[in-house]
Amino acid sequence: MNARVGRTAAATGTSRLLIRPMILLLVASVGGMGGFYLLLSVLPLYAATAGGGGVGAGLTTGAMMLATVLAEPAVPWFLARFGHRAVVGAGLLLLGLPSAVLCLWSSFPLTLGVCLARGVGLGIVVVAGTALAAELAPPGRRSESLGLYGVSLGVPSVLGLPAGVWLSDRLGFEPVFLMTAALTLLALPAVAGLPARQATRAERLSGDLDGRNGDLDGQHGKAEGRDDRAARHRQPDALAGGVRGAGPVDHRPFLLLSYGEQTTGAGIAGVLIGATPLLTLTIAAAALPTERATRRKVLGLLIGFAGVVVLIGPWTDALGSFGGQLACLGAALSYACGFVYVRKYLSPLGLAPMAAAASQLLAATVLQAVVTPFLTWHTPEFTLKVTLSIVALGLFSTGLAYVLYFRLIGDVGATTASAVNYVVPVASVLIGVVAFGESVTWNLLVGGLVVLAGVAYAENRLRQLRAKDPAPATPTAAPEPEAGAAAAEPVAGSRPGGAEEFR
Repeated sequence: MNARVGRTAAATGTSRLLIRPMILLLVASVGGMGGFYLLLSVLPLYAATAGGGGVGAGLTTGAMMLATVLAEPAVPWFLARFGHRAVVGAGLLLLGLPSAVLCLWSSFPLTLGVCLARGVGLGIVVVAGTALAAELAPPGRRSESLGLYGVSLGVPSVLGLPAGVWLSDRLGFEPVFLMTAALTLLALPAVAGLPARQATRAERLSGDLDGRNGDLDGQHGKAEGRDDRAARHRQPDALAGGVRGAGPVDHRPFLLLSYGEQTTGAGIAGVLIGATPLLTLTIAAAALPTERATRRKVLGLLIGFAGVVVLIGPWTDALGSFGGQLACLGAALSYACGFVYVRKYLSPLGLAPMAAAASQLLAATVLQAVVTPFLTWHTPEFTLKVTLSIVALGLFSTGLAYVLYFRLIGDVGATTASAVNYVVPVASVLIGVVAFGESVTWNLLVGGLVVLAGVAYAENRLRQLRAKDPAPATPTAAPEPEAGAAAAEPVAGSRPGGAEEFR
C-alpha cells in the first residue's frame, strides 16, 4: 500500500486489514505456533523415556513456562533495539530449531535446555507478534487486527496437540522433532517481509509501514516519538498481562470440578456450581466500585438459584463426600473470581475479545500440560468421530464461548455476565429433550420458568417490558381556526416558526 492510498484510507476512515505485512505475520505465527503445539505434549513423554521419569516430564513444561514468563518483559527492549523482523525471526528459530538437536543426542538435561529455548521463543513470538499486529492495524481497526492475530495463535492448537501425540505414537519421536523444525523454518521466509523496525504514528497514518519513504524523526518531532515509544511498550505489556493473568483463572475450576465430581453426585455438583452468580455478586461488590449489590439484583439472583435447585433436583442424588463438595464449591468460587478478575484487570486494557480468549486458552494449555504427566492417562485413539468432537468442542463450546465471555464482561459487567450460568442448565435440559428424547418432568418446567423469571427480575427486564410506550398515533392535521377565533396557544417549549404541538 503506497503513501497516497494510506493517506486516503486515513482520511475516509476505511482501510484494508489484510495488507501484505499482516498476511506475512499471520503465516509466521501459524508456522511458529504449529511447531510449538506439535511438541507441547510430546516433549514430556520424551523426557520420561530419556531418564527424567514422571518428575522430569513435569519439569520440561514447567521450565518452558518459566522461560516464557521471564522472556516476555524483555521483548519490548529487543523490539526497540533490533526491530520486528529480527526479533520475530529469532523467536521462530528458538521455537523449532532446538528440537532437531534431540535427533542427534538423547539426554534429559539436553531436553530441558530445548524446553527453555522454546519457552523464550514462545514469549517472543506471542508478545512481538501482538505488538506488530496492533501497529499494522488501520485507524479504528486495532481490535479486529488483534483478534485476527489471536486466531492465528489459537487455531494451530486444534491440530497440533492431537497430531503430535498421534505421530509420535505411530512414527516415533525423531520424525516429530524434524517436522517441528521444518514447520518453523518454512515460516521463516515470511519474516523477511515484515517491517524492519517499528513505525511511528505518522508512518502508520500515511501507510508507510516499512519506514522506507523518508526521514521520520526529524520530520515529525521528538514529542511524537516519545508518544510512539510509550504506546509500543504498552502493546506487549497488555498481552503479557493477559497471558499471565488469565491462565490460572481458566484451568483451576476445571481441575477442581473434575476432582470433586468423582466423589459427589452430579445434582449436588450442579447446585454448587449454580452458586457462581451469587459468589460473583459478593466478590464484585467488594472489589468493583461500579457494581453495587442492589436489592433487586440480590433478590433476582436468589430466585434464579432457587430455580436451578428445582431444575436439577439434587434430592435424587447422594450427597457424596465433604471433600468433593468442597472442591465443587471451590470451582464455583474460581469461576466467580475469574469474572471479577477479567472485569477489573483485563477489560480496561482494551484487548479484543478474540485476542483475550486466545491468550487465556494458550496459557491454560501450557499450565495444564505441566500437570498432565503426573496423571494416569493413556494415548487416545483419534477416530474421525473423536476428532470431530474435539474440533467442535474446541471451536464452539470453548473458543467461541470465551470470546462471548470476554465481550459480555466488558459490556455488561461481571455479575450480569455470570448470570449466564443460570441459563446453562435450561439449555442442557432442552438439548436433552430434543436430541436424546429425555422425558420432561414437573421440576424441569417449573425450575426453568423460575430461572428465567429470576434473571429477568435481577436485570429489571419485567419493568422495562411494562414501561414500553405504545406506538404513537399518526398525527392529524389541526383544523383551521374559524375567522375571528383566537388561535390556540402553543405548548410551552415549542420552537418558534416550527410545527407546534397543541394540548
